[in-house]
Amino acid sequence: MLKYQFRTQDLASSQRLQADGLPAWLANLCASRGVTQAEDVQPKLPGLLHFQSMRNIDASARRIAQAIENGERIVVVGDYDADGATATAVAILGLRMMGAQDPQFVVPDRFKHGYGLGPAVVEVAAGKSPSLIITVDNGIAAFAGIDEARRRGIDVVVTDHHLAGDRLPDTPWIVNPNQPQCGFEGKNTAGVGVMFYTLLAVRALMLQAGRWTPQSKPALEGLLDLVALGTVADVVRLDANNRRLVGAGINRIRQGVTRPLIRHLFEASRRMASHACSSDLGFYVGPRINAAGRMKDMSLGIQGLLCDDDARAQEIAAGLDTINRDRRETQKQMEDEAVEMLAGIEVDSSACGMVLYKRQWHEGVIGLLASRIKERRWRPTLVFCDDHDGNLKGSGRSVPGLHLRDAIDWLDRLHPGIVLKFGGHAMAAGLTIHKDGLDVFKEAFDQICAERLSPEALQNCLLLDEPPDWPLVSLDTALQIERLVWGQGFDEPVFGGALPLRKQEVIKDAHLKLEINAGAGRIIRGICFNRTQPIEPQHLCAWSLVVERWKDRVTPSIRVNHVFADSTRADAAS
Repeated sequence: MLKYQFRTQDLASSQRLQADGLPAWLANLCASRGVTQAEDVQPKLPGLLHFQSMRNIDASARRIAQAIENGERIVVVGDYDADGATATAVAILGLRMMGAQDPQFVVPDRFKHGYGLGPAVVEVAAGKSPSLIITVDNGIAAFAGIDEARRRGIDVVVTDHHLAGDRLPDTPWIVNPNQPQCGFEGKNTAGVGVMFYTLLAVRALMLQAGRWTPQSKPALEGLLDLVALGTVADVVRLDANNRRLVGAGINRIRQGVTRPLIRHLFEASRRMASHACSSDLGFYVGPRINAAGRMKDMSLGIQGLLCDDDARAQEIAAGLDTINRDRRETQKQMEDEAVEMLAGIEVDSSACGMVLYKRQWHEGVIGLLASRIKERRWRPTLVFCDDHDGNLKGSGRSVPGLHLRDAIDWLDRLHPGIVLKFGGHAMAAGLTIHKDGLDVFKEAFDQICAERLSPEALQNCLLLDEPPDWPLVSLDTALQIERLVWGQGFDEPVFGGALPLRKQEVIKDAHLKLEINAGAGRIIRGICFNRTQPIEPQHLCAWSLVVERWKDRVTPSIRVNHVFADSTRADAAS
C-alpha cells in the first residue's frame, strides 16, 4: 500500500532563500530539496562546472584535436537509448562544427551486438576506415573491444558516465566523471553531458592554438537542446549542474531554436514546444527516441537528430511515433502476462528481490517492464528473456537503498560463472546470465536484497509538500512552478492536504471532474483520473498545480494524483 510522508522542512535554508527574494512557498519547496542558495533555484549556464577537473580530458581533447587537424577519419560509437542517441548526435554535430572531415557513427544493434564497443562493433566501425573511435555513453567496460581496436591500429577515446569496475580499458583517453581519481564534481552527468564537456575541452584547446578567434569559435551552446533531452531521458539525478544544462537546453526549445526532429516530436506528442518543460522531454519526446532502439534500430533516431531537412525530420518523427505505439502495445501485453504471474502473491510475503522470466518477452522492453513491476511491488526487480545466444538477457530497476549494479557485482563474486556480463547504475542495470543459472540467481538475488534493504526501504512512500495558502494557488504560482527545471532528485512538487471541494462529478464513467473553492470567490477546476468514488472532506489528497492551455485561455488547474486515508501516513518524515 502506498503511504505518504511530508518532506522535512529546512527552515534555516528557507529563510535564507526568502531573504534573497523568493516567496515563502517556493523557498520551502527548494529548501526541502537541498537548495541553500538562490542561484541554485534556477541555475544559469554561466555557473556550469568547468571541464578542467575531469581526469584525462586534456589528453583526450588533444587526441581529438589532432584527428581534426590531420583530417583523420573519426567514427563515433554510440548506444541505443536516448542518452546514447543524443550523445552521438552531439558528437557528430560538434565535430563537424570544429572542422572534422565527415565524421561517421555506428550504433550497436541491441539484438545482434548487445551493448557497447564489443569486437563485432569494432569490426563494423573498421569498415569505415577510421584511425580514431570515440565512444559515447559506453566504453568504460569495453576491454575486448578496445583491445580489438588497438590490434587494428585504431585509437579509442572513451566518453562514458557508467560506473567503472575494478580495472579500466587499455587506453589513455578515458573521460568519465565516475572513473577512479576523477575530481569532477558532476558525478551525475549523463553520457551526452560528458561528450558535450569533451567538445568544450577540444574547442578550448583549438582556440588556444589559434584555430579561431573568441568571436569566431564554434557555438557549441547550440547543442544544448540535445544535451537537455538526453540528460532528462536517462533519468540521471538533476543536481544543480545538470539543471544548468537542462534549463539552457529547454530555453532553446521554447525559443524555437532546436533540432527539427525535436520540434516535430513535440508536435507528434501534442505538446507545446514554446512551453517545453523537463517532463515533456522525459515522458513524450524521449520515449519516442528510445522506441527506435527498443524495437528496431536506433540509427533512425540518430539520423533524425542529425537531419536539417524539415520535411525529412517530420517524416522520421512520424515513423518514431508509430514505432512508439508498437512499443506501448508490446509493453501492455508483457505487463498483463507479468501481472498474471504475480497474481496471488501478497506484497508483504513476496520476495525482497523480484526476478521474472519469460522466454519470448521482447528484449527491448524488459527494462520498462522491470520499472513497472518495481513500482507495482516496490521491490528491486530484474526481468529476463531469451537472447540469441542461448543465454538470458536481463534488465533491472531498483528502489532507494539497494545499489543494483553493486548487488549484481556481489552476486557474481558469490556465484562465479552465472553472470556473463553486467553494467549500470545504482537504480538501473543490464546483464546477461547463463540460462541454467536462473534458479540460483533468483535465490541469491533475493538473499542480497533481504540483507541490504530495511523494512522501511521496502515501503513505497510518496513525499509530499506543504501546500501554499489558497490565495497563492493561482496562475502566477502555477507558471512559476512550470518555469523551473524539475526531475530525478529534484522532484516536481506534489502538495498534500484536504481539498475544499465545491463540486465533483464523474465524467466518461472513469474520472472525477472537480471544482475547488480557492477563496475570495475563486474557483479552480481540477481532475482526478481513474477514480469514480467521491473524495470525502477528511481525505488527504496528493495534488499538483499545473497550467492548462486551451486555445487562447491559460488557467491554473489541480490534478489529484492520489487520495489517502489517514492510516496511510508513514511514521517518520524524510
